[in-house]
Amino acid sequence: FSSALGNNFNRERLLNLFLNTVEELIPVKILSLILPGEEGEEYKIYFQRGLNPLLCSQLSFNPSHGLLAFVAEKGRIIRLENNSIPLPRWENFVEVYQEMRLLQGVVFIPLMTKGKLTGLLSLGPKITGSSYFEEELEMLYSLAGNVALALRDIEAHHKLCYQKNSVEKILQHMTSGLIAINSNNIIETFNKRAGEILGLKQGDVIDKDLRVLPGPLGDLLFEAISTGNSFYKKEITLEWNNLPLDVSTYPLFQEGIDKPVGSVMIFDDIYERKQLEFQRNQAAQLEV
Repeated sequence: FSSALGNNFNRERLLNLFLNTVEELIPVKILSLILPGEEGEEYKIYFQRGLNPLLCSQLSFNPSHGLLAFVAEKGRIIRLENNSIPLPRWENFVEVYQEMRLLQGVVFIPLMTKGKLTGLLSLGPKITGSSYFEEELEMLYSLAGNVALALRDIEAHHKLCYQKNSVEKILQHMTSGLIAINSNNIIETFNKRAGEILGLKQGDVIDKDLRVLPGPLGDLLFEAISTGNSFYKKEITLEWNNLPLDVSTYPLFQEGIDKPVGSVMIFDDIYERKQLEFQRNQAAQLEV
């Protein structure tokens, strides 16, 4: 199970290994794992054994009341062995007990991260009919805590990947060229439009030193990261083909770090605009 915590952010594999571990440790006939649904508001039964599949597919649990709210408030294992019900003083204990009966569980183990409930493991009576030992419950609670942390990291990882892919799509469809470098002066971002303007391929530029860029683009990026200075709509001319560009540069900062950790450049080809200005000036001179 420990190896599952380094499973390259594979949520399904992690949960399957967790459930297999639980089943090996505790021989139970009824078991269910409740996790947030896709929209994150209502919780669903992710896995079950020994319950009615049709009923489980229709069940949903609201984290703001009922069993989930009760377990989140307590933050500990809830036991109902020997028909003991430690709930009568809780406001909605009837609803809590009804949901417990639906799950046919006698032990409920929360999956907690930073005091927040991220899931619930419900265990029915043991096949042997014996009671749960304290050592077993402590081990399951520890495992559940590690799974909750791993699930949080996996969710954050996939969210970052989604955001990164969205940003990449936006960058690749920009009408302006964009180049970004890191603190080691290595080019990390070079969108499609930048390649079209400069006549360079992304594969020949990404992960390369900024010196592969035509002057003075590399100098401007280096100045932004080394001094923190910015340029807005600065007109420059490329040294290798005299192409006029409109360039803006910005240093990139990270929270808690005063020194720039990178810089970014946004630029446009203004050759046609310069040509129109030249023709307009010629026409004005001819008119005079």
